Formats: sequence, C-alpha cells, structure tokens
Amino acid sequence: MSYKIKRGSPERTTSGMFSNFLKRFMVSIIILTIMLLTAGILLWMAYSIFPLFAEAVDSVIRWINELYKEHGIWTTIGIILFILVAIWALGEEVQRSEHRREMLRHMK
Repeated sequence: MSYKIKRGSPERTTSGMFSNFLKRFMVSIIILTIMLLTAGILLWMAYSIFPLFAEAVDSVIRWINELYKEHGIWTTIGIILFILVAIWALGEEVQRSEHRREMLRHMK
C-alpha cells in the first residue's frame, strides 16, 4: 500500500508566493486609491457647499502655514502627529471606559 506524499502546493514556491503578494498588494493599492478619491470628493463637496466648513478649513490651513514658516517642517510634522495621537488616545480611553461599563453591566 502506497501513500501519496504532498510535497507542497505550487503556490508555496517562491514565484507563487511573490505573485500572490503582488496580487494582494495591488488590490490594497486599488482599495486605498478608491477610499482616498471618495474622501477627496466628499471633502471638496463639503468645502464648496458649506461656507462654515470652508472657513474652518481655511483657518486650519492658515494656522499650519504660519506654524511651518515660523518653526520649520519637522516641528510642524511633530505637532500634527502629536495632535493625531492625542485624538487617538482619547478615542481609546472612551472605548476602554465603555468596555468597563459594559462589563459592570453584565456583572450585575
């Protein structure tokens, strides 16, 4: 009685792995492009339709330009990243407190 031994599928070769990587990478790039285009179109529509939104965007762009002219690129990038991380941390803290409340609700 003989057994058939699997020696690996053709997809596990180097060229197969590389082609699978390229396929996944291209799909990711296409999805990212579609998301960015959608966001750009929606922001452009909001900017052109709502004057209050346009005024807020202009104010933020003016603030960033003044910051860049006064302190340089690295400080500007650092402050923007700091603001984004702070917003992310606040969101995480809210999520954690909601999870804690949910756990307390289930314990009662």
